[in-house]
Amino acid sequence: EEELFQYRGLIIGNVEASFFSAEQQRMLVDFLGRRGGGVLFLGGKHAFAEGGYADSPVAETLPVVLDTPRSGYQREVQLLPTALGRKHALSQLASVDDDAADNLAHWQQLPAVTIVNPLFQSKPGAAVLLQAEAPNLLGLAYQRYGRGISVALTAQNTWVWQMHADVAPDNQSHEIFWRQLLSWLVSETPQRIEVSHTSGQVLAGAETTLPVQLVDAAYRPLSGASVELQLIGPSGQEQHLLLPEQARAAGSYSASILTPEAGLYELQIKATANGEELQRIAYVNASATGEEFYRAELQADVLRRLARDTGGTYFTAANAEGLARAIQPTPATAMTVQHYELWDMPLLLILLLLALSLDWAFRRWRGLR
Repeated sequence: EEELFQYRGLIIGNVEASFFSAEQQRMLVDFLGRRGGGVLFLGGKHAFAEGGYADSPVAETLPVVLDTPRSGYQREVQLLPTALGRKHALSQLASVDDDAADNLAHWQQLPAVTIVNPLFQSKPGAAVLLQAEAPNLLGLAYQRYGRGISVALTAQNTWVWQMHADVAPDNQSHEIFWRQLLSWLVSETPQRIEVSHTSGQVLAGAETTLPVQLVDAAYRPLSGASVELQLIGPSGQEQHLLLPEQARAAGSYSASILTPEAGLYELQIKATANGEELQRIAYVNASATGEEFYRAELQADVLRRLARDTGGTYFTAANAEGLARAIQPTPATAMTVQHYELWDMPLLLILLLLALSLDWAFRRWRGLR
């Protein structure tokens, strides 16, 4: 297990479930749930339900629902990004300067792939990024499982995006797709030393609590460690701190750090436990305004791209006078509640009394009370 947990990601190809022992299948589940790694499951004749995974512990980690195995199933389909997939970095095959329509055109020009696993339904909470239009087959889906991420890529031959005769030799779509897929698969894989605030902001001139979590080689909380922190400021000044263990949670250590000036601080963390030494370098940025106003400057390129992709218009201060004309007025809707007394509506009162009288007469006629 400890040897397996040294890896950040795994790819399970066209291999049936019986290839793995019961212990290995359990370790694969723990690799996702406890270690927090990424696992990519590829389609094939011995994958998913056709490979016997429906009756294995691995089935609960998959983002797709495994139906009854259907041997001999085969479909040639074209995979296209879903509405969610078009916004995901994984599906961006075009250059950053191209819009969403250009990127979709890249996908539409790719050859069809072969799917031999009839997977039509994703699990609740899973996200589908690639899908075939007809039949409605899943192409790529993922879900969080524990601390990790489980990804299912049902196509068994994405290599045709590079090797097909209709694909130009300089078409890099296949390389781009796989490079982005593997990078994303392990992008959030936790390390044995996890530090908060590594991507956030702290306020310059103030004290900030820095939490650190330690795990052992099996990625269980590591207690009793000696944790040291060397904090190097923007101008080179250093602080040396010891991080005591917190009683509220096993493997949790923290200390208060002082960031007297704005800028980027380097955190050099060294932990020693049971004769083993762990090290990690992280960074935290201190600003005069803190996290609330981090990157609050105008990002015109982002706004222009947002307006272009959503069919809107980007206005600057120079042409802001056209904003009022561009906004289409819509009639305001308001709801008012009016109360009416029955006595003020004689017809309704007469109908109500008539209904009560008919009910009384019917009961008397049938001998009811």
